[in-house]
Amino acid sequence: MTQPATEPLVIGPMGVGQVVDASFTLMRRHYNYLVVVAAWGTVAATLISLIGQLAFGRGLALLASGQFRMTPAQMRGTNVEDMLSEFLPDPLYWPVVLLAGVVSVWAQGALLAACGLLINRTGSTLSSADAYRQALGRVIAFLLQSLLFIVLAMVVLGVWVASIVLVPLFTISLVLLLPALIYVTVRLSLVMPALFIEQLGPISSLRRSWQLTHGAWWHTFGVGVVMTLVVIVLGILAGAVGAIAGLATFIANDPAVIVSLTMLISMVVGILIAPLSPAVGAVLLYELRVRNEGFDIVQRAQ
Repeated sequence: MTQPATEPLVIGPMGVGQVVDASFTLMRRHYNYLVVVAAWGTVAATLISLIGQLAFGRGLALLASGQFRMTPAQMRGTNVEDMLSEFLPDPLYWPVVLLAGVVSVWAQGALLAACGLLINRTGSTLSSADAYRQALGRVIAFLLQSLLFIVLAMVVLGVWVASIVLVPLFTISLVLLLPALIYVTVRLSLVMPALFIEQLGPISSLRRSWQLTHGAWWHTFGVGVVMTLVVIVLGILAGAVGAIAGLATFIANDPAVIVSLTMLISMVVGILIAPLSPAVGAVLLYELRVRNEGFDIVQRAQ
């Protein structure tokens, strides 16, 4: 799906509230288009997850549907190994879950690419297929970057655990670790927009995010806090809608039906709110470029 160009979104140096407002404006102007882009990947990821759950999840379907019931007497009379073998998923379940996660990342990348073009090209759009094609190459870069983060996290965790031996050092590290983690997280919050909008590599996108947030840490942090609150509110509303899935337990006794209905409702809600985070990421990326590099979107629009 493509959409005709609309009035360009003017971006200059903004306050926190203006960044959030511009993000909602971007999403509202192109909502139908962005929802279609989101739907491609979200539907695919949901179907993959559902297949994994039903085909390889074993007892997970019962647990997810709330139909697993076992009295204390039954638990005492059941061998732990037998119980685990019945309810632990098949080894093939985990690759399927990983594939669903990769598809979800791909969908977010396509949305970021689409939002970036809406801003940088004065409202013009990619087709849904083109958005996914543009994001595909960056998915591999994201996976490599994720491996790097995992290695770094393991190193930090290892050093922190080793400090437990020395109680004073452990206390100091505990006090310092959380603020440091928050600081680094904010500085690297534009990694995905840099990956998928600016088409940078795994290391280059890290440097890019660090560069753009230099001198704008509190500004970036403020946008993150506001959007976290918005996501919490949307999550509560989505949870209320998702509670409808609980009615399935009154009309169906089949765990497969219950799990399918639950995932279907979650998928629909997810598609409807999916454009928000990419819109914020795209707007913040270009707003910080205006601040740091004089990248004047207004002049481009004119």
